[in-house]
Amino acid sequence: MAEGDLTVTQLEATPVLATAVAAMDAANTSLVTDKVKLHFIPGSKPYFYVTKYAREAAPGWTYDTEHTADANTILLLHLEDNAANTTVVNSGSGGNGATEAANTSTLSSAGKFNNGFTFADAEGISMTTEANFRIAGSMTVEAWIYPHAVAGYKQIVWKMYAAAGQKNYDLDISEHTAKRISFNRDNAAERKVWGDADLNTNQWYHVAGVFSKTTGMALFIDGVKQAQTEANTDDTFTNVTPQTCRIGKTDDVFGAHFDGIIDEVAVSNTVRYT
Repeated sequence: MAEGDLTVTQLEATPVLATAVAAMDAANTSLVTDKVKLHFIPGSKPYFYVTKYAREAAPGWTYDTEHTADANTILLLHLEDNAANTTVVNSGSGGNGATEAANTSTLSSAGKFNNGFTFADAEGISMTTEANFRIAGSMTVEAWIYPHAVAGYKQIVWKMYAAAGQKNYDLDISEHTAKRISFNRDNAAERKVWGDADLNTNQWYHVAGVFSKTTGMALFIDGVKQAQTEANTDDTFTNVTPQTCRIGKTDDVFGAHFDGIIDEVAVSNTVRYT
């Protein structure tokens, strides 16, 4: 059943209506009960309709706790790695990352939860399994950030290619609305959502971009849904010229280096926040 489809099931009335509904829920874990209506027709048995609809997986995460990877996790970087280690361990299914810097010792710092990575200049993390990040459908991109500077274009999570007809995503401090977080799901059409207010330097923020193929795009900062939304429900992903998913920078052409600390980076193929 496709997300958003409706189905109506006719059942004979039972002594305990709740038991029958619970049984249906148990048999259809991807569905949720919406309405129950009891009908009486003269000369026939009473019956009820149970209307059920498909929904996205329950979020299962709260923004202000350290996450644990689940079946929907593509990327989860706790960033606890030793400063001298060039491999960055990913708890999700997307493969480990590699540091991109001449001096990796500058990447270890105090994070939101234990350690984090400090980014500046050419420093960044590139994920080694590019294909895992080609997400068609609902998704969430999130991280904790502690910016040292907020003016200009600064990348947090980047899976982009700036060419016509290519649909991909990124989470950044926007070049279009300076000092504010933005989430972009479709580079070809410039579909973006922005934060409500400017960021401060030297302050922790949890930032999360959400794309739902039923409700569109939204941005959350410290768990609060921002005012601007985008009713883009096109869940196509096209990456004709594949680009590595990077943390703290784009590719070497665009740069857009993040200046500050990043921790707890996650990419999921589901909606985590509503």
